[in-house]
Amino acid sequence: MTRGLVLSAHEQKLLAEWYAKQDAEEAKALAAKPCPSKIEALRADVGVAVAQLRADAERIESLAIENDRIRGEIAELQIQLAQHATV
Repeated sequence: MTRGLVLSAHEQKLLAEWYAKQDAEEAKALAAKPCPSKIEALRADVGVAVAQLRADAERIESLAIENDRIRGEIAELQIQLAQHATV
């Protein structure tokens, strides 16, 4: 039965054949051995991506340190400004 309708014997046979074909194609795809050159290319791509992530992380860390330093300078300048305003 599909969507409330009963399949005819012929339709059931066609559906079973279609499923069998899909199963065979899937089994063939899963059994295929990966190509070594593709694996090496993917590993190289992953290596490049990891290197870029490391560089980005280092840059972010450097910027965070610089931001903290600048925030400290701003706080000092605000204190100096407040002191001069009260004088």
